[in-house]
Amino acid sequence: MAEEKKGIEELLQDSENLQKAINIIKDKDYVVNTKEDYSKMDETIRKEIGSHFGSKLNSIDQALSQHLGIEKEGNEGTDAFITRVVPALKKELDTLKSQRDEGLTGAEGLKAENVSLLEKLNLAQKEKEDLETNFKTTLVNKDKEYLVNKALSKLDFKEGIETILNPAKESFIKSVLESSTLEDNKLVFKDSEGVTKRNDKNEPVTVFELANKQFESVLSNVNKKQGFDNKPNGTSSSLLQFAASRKPTNFGEADATLKAYYEQKGERLINGSKEYLKGIKELKNTYNF
Repeated sequence: MAEEKKGIEELLQDSENLQKAINIIKDKDYVVNTKEDYSKMDETIRKEIGSHFGSKLNSIDQALSQHLGIEKEGNEGTDAFITRVVPALKKELDTLKSQRDEGLTGAEGLKAENVSLLEKLNLAQKEKEDLETNFKTTLVNKDKEYLVNKALSKLDFKEGIETILNPAKESFIKSVLESSTLEDNKLVFKDSEGVTKRNDKNEPVTVFELANKQFESVLSNVNKKQGFDNKPNGTSSSLLQFAASRKPTNFGEADATLKAYYEQKGERLINGSKEYLKGIKELKNTYNF
């Protein structure tokens, strides 16, 4: 085979023997093409290859353009296009990731701040409610204290005992403020079950009764403010003796006391009558209401 090839090459170098060389090649089933045919075939092959890869590259260009929104510049090749675009995309992606991480951190911060603000709001609301409660309690206690002092003012204490009396009064007032409720401008005392405490006559206990009992040992023997308004002969009226156990503190109580006094005598009392007006006046002057 090598000898035949060498022989063909020797024949090809001699134009006169070219035909002999062609005949030898034909006998061996070789196809002999001219240079022009080879050129055309090479061109065709290159076109097919270029068409194939060009189609693929074109698809890549279109995909990048469609999904990224970035166009090629002029006659820029796909490889140059990718080289230009990818680094910028990588940088942008890194930026977005960083912003996302910061956003998550910021969201946690906002959440914590929101919780803190809610806690502060709840605390402020509680402080507001406490202030309102304390304010209302202060107002009620002022009204209570007035009623206690009014009751104490009706007692006639012994002279020269202010040193021990004043602290005792303050303690009594504090005790009444803590143990009473204010209902219809009256002090009401209730037990642990919420039942109103009553005296021997089954009437609600009054602050005057409690004060009279509390300071009984330091009251003067002649206590006009308790209802024993002595007359010149040294005796109190039967009405005032009857009223001493009731000790009316307002007009309504005086009216009820006066009518009860006449009922126990078996007499009828008419509102506005001379006896009625006289009795009310006597009770009012005695109990200072």
